[in-house]
Amino acid sequence: MTLRCFHCSEPVPEAGPRLFSRISGADQPMCCMGCQAVANAIVAAGAEAYYQQRSVPALDPSRLERLSDWAQLLEDPAFAQRQVSPSSPSDPSCSTSLQTTLAIEGLRCGACAWLIERILAEMHGVQVAKANASTERLFLKWDSSKAQLGAIGQRLLQFGYAALPIGSTALESARLAAEKDATRRLFVAGFIAAQVMMLAMPEYVAAGEIDPETLGLLRWTSMLLTLPALLYSGKPFWESAWLALRQGRLNMDVPIALGLWLAFIGSFANLLLGSPHVYFESVTMFMAFVLGARHIESRIRQRTVRRREEIAREPPSLAHRLNPDATVAPWQLKRGDSILVRSGERFPADAELGETGTDLDLAMLTGEQVPQWFAPGQVCPEGAVNLGVDVHARVSSEPGEGTLAKLSQLAEEAAAQRPEWTLWADRIAAKFTLMVLLVAAASTAWGLGNQEPIEVWLPRLVAILVVSCPCALSLAGPAAYSATLARLLEHGIAISKPDALQTCWRLQQLAFDKTGTLTDPTKASVRSLWVQHDQYPMVPNLWSMVIALTKANRHPIAQTLLHEAMQHANAGDEDHRPRAQFAGQGVELQDKAGRTWRLGSLSFCGIDPSSLPTGVSHPSVAMSCDSKPVGFFWVEDLLREDAQSTLLALRSLGIRVFILSGDKNERVHRIGEQLGLPHPDILGELSPQGKLEAIDGIQRNGPVGMVGDGLNDAPVMAQADVSFAMANSAPLAQQRASIYLLSHGLGGVLTTISTAHRTRRILRQNITWAIGYNVLAMPMAAAGFIPPVWAALGMALSSLLVMGNAARLLR
Repeated sequence: MTLRCFHCSEPVPEAGPRLFSRISGADQPMCCMGCQAVANAIVAAGAEAYYQQRSVPALDPSRLERLSDWAQLLEDPAFAQRQVSPSSPSDPSCSTSLQTTLAIEGLRCGACAWLIERILAEMHGVQVAKANASTERLFLKWDSSKAQLGAIGQRLLQFGYAALPIGSTALESARLAAEKDATRRLFVAGFIAAQVMMLAMPEYVAAGEIDPETLGLLRWTSMLLTLPALLYSGKPFWESAWLALRQGRLNMDVPIALGLWLAFIGSFANLLLGSPHVYFESVTMFMAFVLGARHIESRIRQRTVRRREEIAREPPSLAHRLNPDATVAPWQLKRGDSILVRSGERFPADAELGETGTDLDLAMLTGEQVPQWFAPGQVCPEGAVNLGVDVHARVSSEPGEGTLAKLSQLAEEAAAQRPEWTLWADRIAAKFTLMVLLVAAASTAWGLGNQEPIEVWLPRLVAILVVSCPCALSLAGPAAYSATLARLLEHGIAISKPDALQTCWRLQQLAFDKTGTLTDPTKASVRSLWVQHDQYPMVPNLWSMVIALTKANRHPIAQTLLHEAMQHANAGDEDHRPRAQFAGQGVELQDKAGRTWRLGSLSFCGIDPSSLPTGVSHPSVAMSCDSKPVGFFWVEDLLREDAQSTLLALRSLGIRVFILSGDKNERVHRIGEQLGLPHPDILGELSPQGKLEAIDGIQRNGPVGMVGDGLNDAPVMAQADVSFAMANSAPLAQQRASIYLLSHGLGGVLTTISTAHRTRRILRQNITWAIGYNVLAMPMAAAGFIPPVWAALGMALSSLLVMGNAARLLR
């Protein structure tokens, strides 16, 4: 018998010195020095439990050598600018904390994920490492002052894993090769199954009319065809099962492999003894059914992750930078750079339009097929396609912080994690497999004790082993979760916290911020009143000061004032000192003369409300210079077009809707009344602390969600059970949110909640079917009512039904 490597299961060369590694107190054979080095590193790290937990062999280290060129990309500064981002961009104290998501070649099972996380958890400077075997991804957060990404990649390489940039050609080639190999195995199994079934057909229809010599020839030919198919097409089953049994564990391939080999060995024994009962056609059909089911499952999984892969590879290859004029890579752009985006090109970064507006195609980002008009001064998202004339724009985001990069990052983070409700079946699978084996053993013992012939108890044994494989149960949760992520991503909705979906389907209450959330900042009207003083410049220059104060502020009122100011002045003064923003109050800066300008609430600007000019109502925003009033602005809010329909739909789902706003009570209640909300559910004039207290009170009645967009919404979004950040939200609000909406409007909130409810229904259906099928099928198989071939078909169809039902979430 060929000796196989304990690490990668490749044959150990017969020639040359034998290599061993001491694992769990025993010397285990190794095929090469690479496997020996990796195994010794795992033992030295105290992670020998990996070998007891894994369900598939480790990657042959020789394959990692072919990926070394791609692995070196982790040390490329261009890659760092492209795919590495600050983990807390709004927190200066965490300026050295970086994060990224990597593809990991060799990450094949839950034991691999455990080993990678353990290795990196002990590495100095690594803060978070979350590996996911189903997506072959690693979400990584580290302190760049203590650890370098290249060193982290080298550390993983010591343990047999290659860290690669997402979308690298090497990884895609490896996946394509694996897919081709699986397709070949399926083709061989299907082709031979058809031939063996053809050879068995005469015995089914005319057994008494065939002479013994011809019948024997047909059976021996069937055996000779079945054996190579079993060795080649069935290799994934028996290799995985043998590895699990060597480690003293059970996995889902154990009953499949036992069923295959018992049916073949029993048929071969009957063939030698001259018994008429052989089941070669059942063996080949069984393999064809199961491999076909797994092939379709793989296709469905690929469909659910295709959207993430497209986003990861979508950014344009070149950008046209102006001043200085050059064609550069997108990651070489910096905030403030002027760029030219020609008609038909994608925006290489989030960029603010200059003097010309244009139509944009946002289908890549939001799934919306209708072009949208973006006016001068509006920020166009990274990845949007310019459908109009050539436009000039100013980059408003740093490399790796654009809309497309953010959406890709959030999608990868969500895919790299699994919520708790998808994991419970994995814990049940091993116990269920043990129960199947015990039932099979009991049935066989009962048959032998009653002196049943082999043609009675063997088919029954095979049917029990095959029909009740817990594959469908294990797929129920992960399939629904993956499909939901892909579905939401197609609508420009990214989940950043894996348990957000479960919270959404339990949601009873939902709170909205008003300004910029329920109202549309692009349609608000502005009325202004200037207070003239001799020491101040004329009005046009004051509009320039408004631009200078608001151009870096994402608050909806600030953006509204910015658009209004740009109609009266071309640009703000670029020589002003850095602006300071105060959450919920306003923004200030100092000019070259040392004067302090403020834009915000009356109290923030140091203006006494009693000093307002006669007949002037309370303004939305004031502007002051050294605490002296300069101007007052009244912003008339207009509801978003979909606000009323969205809130009506949410209330029809039994969700109680609140408004929590820092705006004046009269304006907040006017909006709330337009939306048909009761008076107690409309709360205005709330400070950030007041919003926290309000949300805490609402939470006492059940789970609550928060929808917001401003800097002052960040604390309450972190406090809520689930939170939604609107498109173009403040960075801190996006960071605190559980769900990020890229589509403009409120439809994404309703889409997320309704999709969460659909996910729960699909999940319940899948679990009910998986459990119900096994409860019914196992007794029927034990009673002998299900032949082996029908058991294989039932098991395959059960898994396909679960995957197909989950795929409904993609529609």
